[in-house]
Amino acid sequence: MVHRRTVTGLGLLLSALALSAAAGAADKETYVGSVATGAQATPAALSLTIGEYTPDDRVFALAELLHTKGHPAAVAEMTKAQSGTVRLGDGQTFKATVIRQEKTATGRVLRVVTAHPMFAAAAGPPALPADAVGYLELKLDAAGEGSGRLLPAITIVFDADGFLAPQNLGPEWPVSSVKPGK
Repeated sequence: MVHRRTVTGLGLLLSALALSAAAGAADKETYVGSVATGAQATPAALSLTIGEYTPDDRVFALAELLHTKGHPAAVAEMTKAQSGTVRLGDGQTFKATVIRQEKTATGRVLRVVTAHPMFAAAAGPPALPADAVGYLELKLDAAGEGSGRLLPAITIVFDADGFLAPQNLGPEWPVSSVKPGK
């Protein structure tokens, strides 16, 4: 027999967790920094807005699709969702389709895949495969500050250990002075 107090307590706990999850879903994280594109004398402004992190089940489904049907099919499925945005330079905004975080001993690593390659207007995109996407990686400390790299154009492949990895199709741009935005 389950005691009424236990059921009530469990109900309150689940309600609190649901409210906490709903409140967290409404909160957006923003990070700002600078990216040296090589095409401009001064670094371009960079802004990452995170609406939500991509859940494991979606990432596993995308990995399975990549493995069974290839990169074009995985990209087509990936672009159906939006987890946030990346703004680069003079206001060009790119749809972030996958955003993942990995906790580390000193903070966390954010990995972002965009629906299309990311190039500042001055740099301009070179000739790329139609299914190329962009990649941003930020290494942040506990305060949300750090640096990273932007790969304007990638395809997604499996590395030697079987993990998803970006295959760079162009330059690698350093990202610096990253901090939480407002």
